[in-house]
Amino acid sequence: MGAPGVGKTALTRQFMTSEYKGTYAEANTPDILEPERNVHVLLDGEESTLHFLDEEQHPDFEAEDIPIDAYVVVFAVSNTASYNQAVKSLRTLREEHRINKAVILVGNKIDLARQRRIAKHDALRIAKKFDCRYIETSAALNHHVDELLVGILSQIRQQIAPSDDTRLAPPSDSKTRSRSKSPGKAISDFFSKIFGGSDKKAKSCETLFVQ
Repeated sequence: MGAPGVGKTALTRQFMTSEYKGTYAEANTPDILEPERNVHVLLDGEESTLHFLDEEQHPDFEAEDIPIDAYVVVFAVSNTASYNQAVKSLRTLREEHRINKAVILVGNKIDLARQRRIAKHDALRIAKKFDCRYIETSAALNHHVDELLVGILSQIRQQIAPSDDTRLAPPSDSKTRSRSKSPGKAISDFFSKIFGGSDKKAKSCETLFVQ
């Protein structure tokens, strides 16, 4: 979920392949508008398949009764309007639809440091208000993209089967991802215009859990 131009497509392509050199052009091509993407993630010795749905393809997700395990709301740190839209989306999810699933707020385009308009502490404050996690990324530089992917799966697993550990505890170092076009063993339905994967060692997702 997120305003046009915040880098959702660039994040999608980074998940699909680590060889993609990110840009922030959101061209309307059939490839980019593909409504469903899948990526395998091996976390703590257990493989799961994240199944991503495009918000624009499923605007009435409540009416469609789509089983969704997590929501990712993206804004550009260089664009105040996109941040305001992200806050509105969080309010809609938590207060209007009463969604109690995992929600991750993503501040993208941190490579545009001189154009930054949204301070990190403001985004963290909003994330805390709406009980969601926050991470800052740069799709163009592939910065914290792997951490985001692994963090999404970690949050979903904790929602499905809460452990005795705190939600801030990062997972172990055994994490990989690989590209796929079909669902795998554990399918996590997801609602957002982002994501996919390739054979690459995924990094720790502890960045996702900052407060």
